[in-house]
Amino acid sequence: MNMNNMNKKRSINLNWILLLLQKILNLIYILTDVLVILGLVAITLIVFVEVLARYVFMSPISWSIEIVRLFFVWTILLGVSITERFEAHFRVTAFVDFLPKKVGIFVNLLAELVVIITLIILFFISLSYVEQGSRGISTVLQIPLNYLYVSLPIGIVLALCSRLRKVWNSFRGIRNFSRSEVKVISTPRLEQIDH
Repeated sequence: MNMNNMNKKRSINLNWILLLLQKILNLIYILTDVLVILGLVAITLIVFVEVLARYVFMSPISWSIEIVRLFFVWTILLGVSITERFEAHFRVTAFVDFLPKKVGIFVNLLAELVVIITLIILFFISLSYVEQGSRGISTVLQIPLNYLYVSLPIGIVLALCSRLRKVWNSFRGIRNFSRSEVKVISTPRLEQIDH
């Protein structure tokens, strides 16, 4: 009895931690969406003002290219995490579609594992770019370039979180899939048998 209470308590603690992580991820996703929208609006407005200044008023804005580049890179790398979240990346599934359902699930999980390993490797490579960027500054605004390069590891971490969440849901789906198979082949109760 005491062991059951301890297992139940651990399960409640694990569920509470998972719920907290879910809420944190949802807040990060909302913040990412807002930042990408603001980045796209800023890029559009700055380019529009630059075109007006250059071709209508004949007085180009010297800093506009650097700011647009900064917003553009951040928007793209944050956008990668959004496409990961909605599984909007291009995939060729013709081979997996011909496999039996169980095998297809495991092939997809293997592909997910390859993507996760690739993202982890890219994260460590991106740290060297951030370190290199700390030694440089932009020509017009004199902003340290690591403000630009830090978007790379942040975008990779956000994409990795989305991918790990997808894999977690896949594992839960496999567990539910195997449970449903057990239910299908389970023997009927006595009340269900026609006499």
